[in-house]
Amino acid sequence: MTRVAITGVGLVNAAVVGRTDTLARWLDAPAPGGAIALGALIDETESRRLSRVCQLTVAAARLALADAGLAAGAPLGLVVGTEWGDLRSTIEFVDGYLARGPAGLSALLFPHTVMNTMAAATAIAVTARELSLTLNAPTVAGELAIARAAAAVRAGRVEAALARGVDQLAPLLLETLGALGAGADVRGEGAGFVVLESLPAARRRGARVLGELAGAAWRALP
Repeated sequence: MTRVAITGVGLVNAAVVGRTDTLARWLDAPAPGGAIALGALIDETESRRLSRVCQLTVAAARLALADAGLAAGAPLGLVVGTEWGDLRSTIEFVDGYLARGPAGLSALLFPHTVMNTMAAATAIAVTARELSLTLNAPTVAGELAIARAAAAVRAGRVEAALARGVDQLAPLLLETLGALGAGADVRGEGAGFVVLESLPAARRRGARVLGELAGAAWRALP
C-alpha cells in the first residue's frame, strides 16, 4: 500500500481565508472572524454563475492546490463532504414552486439542488479529471471525505486528491435545528481542503510534505 502525504491546505471561513502559512499565523494569535472575502479567488464570471456554497468550495480548492504547488490540469481526484449541500439554492427553488407552481421552477437553480453540485463546479474550475465523489453525512462529512480520498491514494487509484468539506448557513437551517432542540449547537460556514498525494509522487516532484496520513477508521463509508 502507498503511503499518503499531506502537501497542501486551503481554508475559506470567517476566521481564516488562506493556506498553511495563514492558518499557522491564526493559530499563533486567534482572532474573531468576520465576513468571508473571496477576493481574487473567484473571477467575475464565476461570481455571477456559481452559487455561494460553490464559490466557497472552488476558492478553498484553489488555495489548497496553490499551497501544494500543483498546477491546474495535474492528475487529480476530488472528494467533497457536505451535510446540507447547496441548501440556499434548494430552498429558493422550492419556494418558487410553492409560490407560483410549475411556472415558478427555475431551470438555473435546479442544477444547484443536486448534492454534488459543489464537486462538479470545483472539478471544472481546477480541471480535476480523476474520481469525483460527494459524501453526504451529518457532522462528519469532511472527515469521511479525507478518509475516502486517502483510501483511494493508498490503493493507487489516484496519485493526488483534494478532500474535505463545505457547508453554508441558512436562516431556515438554524430555525429547524432550534426546533429540534439543537439550537445550542455552534454552526459556521465555509470550506476547507487538503491535498493528499502518494508519498513517492510527492517526493518525485519535490513537494513540501506537511504530514502523513497513517490511517483512518470509520463505522460506515458511503
